[in-house]
Amino acid sequence: METPASDDEYEYEETTVVAEINGVIDSEFLADIKLAKVLGIDGEKPLLQLDNYTFSGQYEDTMGTCMLFKVKSNEEDPQDPNRKLEYTCLSNKKLSLQSVLLKKNDDKVSEQNKPEETVDTPEVTPVASTSS
Repeated sequence: METPASDDEYEYEETTVVAEINGVIDSEFLADIKLAKVLGIDGEKPLLQLDNYTFSGQYEDTMGTCMLFKVKSNEEDPQDPNRKLEYTCLSNKKLSLQSVLLKKNDDKVSEQNKPEETVDTPEVTPVASTSS
């Protein structure tokens, strides 16, 4: 009889990615995100979903080096303007993302020209940016 694996037996890897998001999005939205998913993080065109918004991107070299910090919270006053920063890591790459619309791709046909069972797979269509 097999025993279920404990959490200690699983191996995971944590990666920090610098993401530059272009498109129709504001900073207030970023503070209230409830759902974030990344597909194909190691691929040529990763997808990022933030709530109901989807972004497609590619990796680019940065101008200089990006240094990442996290805010050390002050338990007495979380909004303290004199909060301290703690160095996390640095990066010379960024994931540059653009807004996209997803639509169903319904034109799948088998080799015998018979419709086959289809899976709703997204087709990525870039959205023109309205910011200047």
